[in-house]
Amino acid sequence: MSISPIFRSEAKQTFFNDDITDQYEYFDIYKKNTIDSIEQLWLNVLEQGIYDFIEYWKKRENNLKEFNEIYQWFFKNKSEEIGSFNFICNSLNINKYKIYRALSKFVKENNN
Repeated sequence: MSISPIFRSEAKQTFFNDDITDQYEYFDIYKKNTIDSIEQLWLNVLEQGIYDFIEYWKKRENNLKEFNEIYQWFFKNKSEEIGSFNFICNSLNINKYKIYRALSKFVKENNN
């Protein structure tokens, strides 16, 4: 299974700078021989969300509605509904607080 092109970009740099365990936690999902199509779907949704957050942050003046939607998905929606950020992190056994910290750090470092 190949690594998603999203994580060959700035998103990879944003998430794997500080804590080496983040990288291993993420790629452990890819290494599993038993990853099923549902896990792959949730991983793709999470990756796309991270990518969208970064891209919409950079262009937030022109895409405020889109940025607000993705911000809400990560930070405001505490739901456990199927497809929610919390549901996906729980399903994949990913620490959502590491993602929160990485996104917050990205915003702080790119607040221009």
